[in-house]
Amino acid sequence: MPMVIELFHQDGKPAGVFYCTKCRSVKRTKAEADKCCEPSNCQYCGKESGRQYVTVCDTCKRANQIKYLANRFEKAKKLTEWEGWVYLDGTGNDGFSESLSSFWEDWDDNHTEDKEKPAYVWGCKRVQLVRADVSDITDRISDDADEDFDTSDMNGLEDLEMAIEKFNKANEDVVSYEPDYGVAILLNNDSHVEQRIVE
Repeated sequence: MPMVIELFHQDGKPAGVFYCTKCRSVKRTKAEADKCCEPSNCQYCGKESGRQYVTVCDTCKRANQIKYLANRFEKAKKLTEWEGWVYLDGTGNDGFSESLSSFWEDWDDNHTEDKEKPAYVWGCKRVQLVRADVSDITDRISDDADEDFDTSDMNGLEDLEMAIEKFNKANEDVVSYEPDYGVAILLNNDSHVEQRIVE
């Protein structure tokens, strides 16, 4: 337990605050200062978390994570066939593989035979990166104009909208992918894999 010192004004009157000699923090009450550098207790099991200000111990954190992942898998749509990108943390390119076959190639290249194969991977959503809107331009103009300015006074908005639509169409293949945690692709055609959580 850290040593606690009450602070005083220059005239000798109590300042009403307390000083922790371990970390040099000033607290409003002696009780706060007494507990200043003590490890926090876990809000779930009540045991010491082992770290100051950390209110969840490692054991409960892991248990909560497993429960969260199991719940996410339970709610996901289960598929046995999939065309397109898949995601599994710790594999491929930052977890992403462009197909199930490339996922297995990466798995075979980077994992030992004694490592248990995953029961499922997550599907991926296609996200168009290049997508503009006429408001991207008109809003910026409005922000720079005076408060009486009305965007409907601008000329050529229809031509601008058509040009932007053409631009979007030309760039519709400039995409990225993100995990779709609503779709789980089962790798062994077994829908009962809740006990094997994939992070």
